[in-house]
Amino acid sequence: MSEPYSTFSSNTLNTSAMSKVATLPELIALIGHHLPQSDLFSCVQVCYHWNKILIPELWQIIDTRKPSWIRLLQEDAAAETTRPPEETTEWLQTIFAKHGHHIRHLGAHWHIVLEAAVLSSGCRNLESLTVGTVWYYRGISGATRTQTPHTPATTLTATTATSTSAGGLQLPWQSSSLVNNNIWPEKNTQQHTLEYFWALVRHNPKLTRLIFPNFVAMNGLPMEFIINTLFLLTCFDQLQELDLTWSLLGVREVLKALPRLKRLHVYNLMDVSSIQPQEQFPSLRMLDIRVFVDPKAILRLLPHLPGLKEFRVRRLGISDTALTPEDLEDIAAAAESAIVTATSISGQQDMPVTIFQVDTFPEIDDKIMALFVGVFPRLKRIRVPGLFRETQKALWARCYFLEAIESSNMRNVKNWEQRRREDALKGVVK
Repeated sequence: MSEPYSTFSSNTLNTSAMSKVATLPELIALIGHHLPQSDLFSCVQVCYHWNKILIPELWQIIDTRKPSWIRLLQEDAAAETTRPPEETTEWLQTIFAKHGHHIRHLGAHWHIVLEAAVLSSGCRNLESLTVGTVWYYRGISGATRTQTPHTPATTLTATTATSTSAGGLQLPWQSSSLVNNNIWPEKNTQQHTLEYFWALVRHNPKLTRLIFPNFVAMNGLPMEFIINTLFLLTCFDQLQELDLTWSLLGVREVLKALPRLKRLHVYNLMDVSSIQPQEQFPSLRMLDIRVFVDPKAILRLLPHLPGLKEFRVRRLGISDTALTPEDLEDIAAAAESAIVTATSISGQQDMPVTIFQVDTFPEIDDKIMALFVGVFPRLKRIRVPGLFRETQKALWARCYFLEAIESSNMRNVKNWEQRRREDALKGVVK
């Protein structure tokens, strides 16, 4: 049994799958104590090789959103056990110190998990780091909330940001109305967590997937610092997916700094108007826009993404009322212009998007959706909450290759399949 768990309650050991995984290699090693002396050497060899194979597999993935981790940390955070909080913190730090070099995929959704990963000198082989929403542990949270973050660095570059004695980075915090203490008392807490987050990013230059913390405090850092730090990852040509949760980084700014990025979740299209006429970002395969946006801004961006296969958006509109005929004419003109621009930039007659997803689709957006469907004639799969009349008509008229509809009121694509079969018999090629 691992030492930090020796004082844990038997109930935790029985209910937590994580604890069983943590103790399994040690239990295997104990098998030899029950064998005759003549078989002991063979047993030790078997256990050694077994441990050598199993331990890296057991610790390759840590996702603290899994039930076993949540049960352990939430029970402690709610003070439902008599176990002192320092014991769990010590156990986490021991785990990362011992097995951190095996971890490839880390979902660090607790502040103390990020802290343990940074303090471990072995957690340097991450391929993906997911943070998103962060929870704070009892005892640790109170202390963190009352502390002041480290003195801001005077430089803006990632290469000169310095480490602190606590393991986090000394970050170049700047004043911002978005992170004012008077209106937002959690600033210090989030800044402490971000110091550990950016330290962990710098310790793992071969990350292929990175999801930012869901923090307003991210916007208290200069954009130059974030871009420069991310650029360090591209020096290894590894970073492929980036989720800019709540960050004000613009989509053009990110794609220029990370030209090999394949998947991008973004929250800011304000810099789309600055895209140059012949500018291209051909590596991007998936774009996910997590805000309500002006559809014309999207149509200005899409022609510059000649390799885009999957497009997701929270909503194709920003108004709660139906658009005027003049507004619809402007969007239709933007759609026609997008097709012409895409052809002139990449030489492709059709935009290559095959998967289209819209999370929020009120009926007042029906005509806008129909215009977008017309821009994607190669569409094979569409995901929407529901389909309305104009969009259904556009799908039939424009999307010959449609293979799947994921919608609450329409899923049948037999008519599209039948049309393709009949055309194949006639020798018609699309």
